[in-house]
Amino acid sequence: MAEPHLPERVVNMLVSSDHARLVGRTLTEQRDYIVDIATLHTRDELLRRFGGNRVLLRQVEKWLGFHGRRLRRPAESIDIVMCGLEFRK
Repeated sequence: MAEPHLPERVVNMLVSSDHARLVGRTLTEQRDYIVDIATLHTRDELLRRFGGNRVLLRQVEKWLGFHGRRLRRPAESIDIVMCGLEFRK
């Protein structure tokens, strides 16, 4: 199965988020860890960021699922999620 495509505008939205700065200092680092950046967001955060575009949200969820990951749940602490990220190990 081919990897689901993540539109460049979605990648740009993710690396321009506040969560991206928690993962990497440079744009190159942030792009390298784009999966981790995406997992730090909740569905509601992404919906707001995407202007309510549920199609984009579903694309991100499908893409994360391909990587064996998911979005952060509303009740999950961002700190707890960050502790489990691959790049930190």
